[in-house]
Amino acid sequence: MKKRFSAKNKKIFNRFKILLWLILVLVSFTLSLYILIKTNLKSMLLKNGDMVRFGLGDVSFDLNIMNPKEILTYSLSYLLDKPKEENITDELISIDQDVNDENPIIYIYNKLDTEKYDSHLLNAYNISYTVKTGSYILRDYLSDYNLTSYVENESMAAYLRNNGLIYKNSYEASKYYISKRLEEYPSIRFIIDLHRDSVNYTVTRVNIDDKNYAKMMFVVGLDYEGYEYNLHLAEKLNSMLDSRLSRGISKKTGPKVNGIYNQNLLNNAILVEVGGVDNTIDEVANSLKELARIIFEYMNGE
Repeated sequence: MKKRFSAKNKKIFNRFKILLWLILVLVSFTLSLYILIKTNLKSMLLKNGDMVRFGLGDVSFDLNIMNPKEILTYSLSYLLDKPKEENITDELISIDQDVNDENPIIYIYNKLDTEKYDSHLLNAYNISYTVKTGSYILRDYLSDYNLTSYVENESMAAYLRNNGLIYKNSYEASKYYISKRLEEYPSIRFIIDLHRDSVNYTVTRVNIDDKNYAKMMFVVGLDYEGYEYNLHLAEKLNSMLDSRLSRGISKKTGPKVNGIYNQNLLNNAILVEVGGVDNTIDEVANSLKELARIIFEYMNGE
C-alpha cells in the first residue's frame, strides 16, 4: 500500500515539474521576445526604410509605422485586438509629410501641435499620434476631392521658445505663420485650426453603423469685427454633419477667453476639436474623412 502511494505521488510530482518547466519556458520566451522587439525596433526601422513585417494568421504584410495613412489603412490597433474583416492587402496610399501643394486652397495648422491622441500600442517605441498627424491625414482626404492644402510644418512650441514666449502666447505664434502663409500663397481661402479636447472618452467617441468615430466640436470666437461670417460657416458645416458626430458649436467671448483664435485673419476660418485624448487615430481618421467631405460640399456650393 505504501509503495502504491509513493509511486502515485511521484507521478503527480513529475507532472507538476513538467508543467512548471513549460510555464518557465513560456515566460522566458515572452520576456525575451519583448526585450528583443523593444531594443531593436529603431534599428529595424533604419535598415528597412521604416518598414516592419507583421503577421496575422496566414497573412503577412509590411507596414510603414512612421506613415500615418498606412497605419490607418491597416488599422494597426484593430489588428492587434482581433482579425480584420477587410482585405488588408489592398494597395496603400502613402502621404509625404514634407511636401505641400504649390497653390493651396486650404491652410491647416495646429495651434497646439503637440496635443496627443491615444498611442498606447506604440508608447514603448516612443511613437505617438498627435493633432499634427491628424492634419496630414486630413490633407490626404481633402486631396481625394482635389482640394489642395498646406499643412504647417513649423513647430509652434519652437517659435515660443525662440522668441521668449510662453504657452498662453500660442496664438501669437500661429498668427505669425498664418500671416506668412497668406502672403506667400494668395490662393488660400480656407483656414483650419485642428485641435483635440481633453474631456472623457464617453463624450468624444460615438459608434455609427459599427464604426467608431471621434466626435467633433466647432469653436468660434466672437470678440472681433466680422465674426458673424465665421459663425455662419461653423453653423453651416455643423448642420452638414451627421448629428451623432457633432458636439455642437462653442461660442467664446469675454475677458477670460481668447475670443479671436486668429479667425479675424480670414472669413473662412474654423477651429475644430476632433475627438479627445483617449480617441484612437482610427476614430479620428474616420471623422476627418467626414470633415473633408463636408468642406468639399461647402466649398463646391459656395
